[in-house]
Amino acid sequence: MTEYEPNFLASVVSFAFLGIILSSILIWAQKKHRNPLQLGQNPSTLPQWNIQWIDFLLFIFSGFLLVLLAQNLLAAWMPEPPDGEGIELNSQIALLSILTLHGPILLNYILFQKFYLKENSLRLNLVPLNLGEDLKQSLFLFVQFLPMIWLISILWSGFLGLLQHFSLIKEFPVQPLVELLATDIPMLDFLIIAILGVAFVPVVEEIIFRGCLYRFLKARHTILIAQLISAALFALLHDNLNSFIPLVFIGFILARIYESTGSIYKTIFFHAFFNASSFTFLGLLKYSGLPLEIIFP
Repeated sequence: MTEYEPNFLASVVSFAFLGIILSSILIWAQKKHRNPLQLGQNPSTLPQWNIQWIDFLLFIFSGFLLVLLAQNLLAAWMPEPPDGEGIELNSQIALLSILTLHGPILLNYILFQKFYLKENSLRLNLVPLNLGEDLKQSLFLFVQFLPMIWLISILWSGFLGLLQHFSLIKEFPVQPLVELLATDIPMLDFLIIAILGVAFVPVVEEIIFRGCLYRFLKARHTILIAQLISAALFALLHDNLNSFIPLVFIGFILARIYESTGSIYKTIFFHAFFNASSFTFLGLLKYSGLPLEIIFP
């Protein structure tokens, strides 16, 4: 067993974990702050997105084409790797990959809304924006549910480890971005990727998965089925087996937040808080000497 010498950052990690768990317990214990997201109920805060399947498929296909175009332009700009070798992921490629994936998706949403679906365009936010209150409520929700996300991650990782032990599945790699950020990349590169992951990625993913996909599915299925399908697709498109079930749970929580509040901003803030916590713990673990497997199995 590898031993790790205690240091200040390791203590910060420990106190942060403990603080979040205790805060979550306190929130669950206080009815005025607890938010069960109306689980078991079917509120109808959000209107459905009543467009035809052909229109929705055109929306998906046009987004795919824009992403393909952007990434082909990126590939043409990148230098050719030596024969027999793939392009090694580095911070610049990671940054450009985020921009050429999420940027075209956001552009496609804007163009599709403005020029194609004028009569069926989406109003994403159904309540007035109150930045301070929305941030506070999203933070309470995030702290309330984060230990549950951790517990589900631990149980899911244990289940996958059991399947590997009996040779039912092969060993799967760590997410390439996590593996990259764990290396000795420049601090500025780490911060730029983290800022994009906190301030840009949640906006795009919440617009697409909760604002568009969930409300489209809601027009064709019960609320619960729509939430589960949109959450499963949200997890599936992140393309990582180890995070699949935790991401399904996160996607479900985000859909419930959106349904029960009508606020796309609260889902964006919750998503941003989660991404920020992941980058923060990754950075602390990276420089503390503790094993990354604590939160990134």
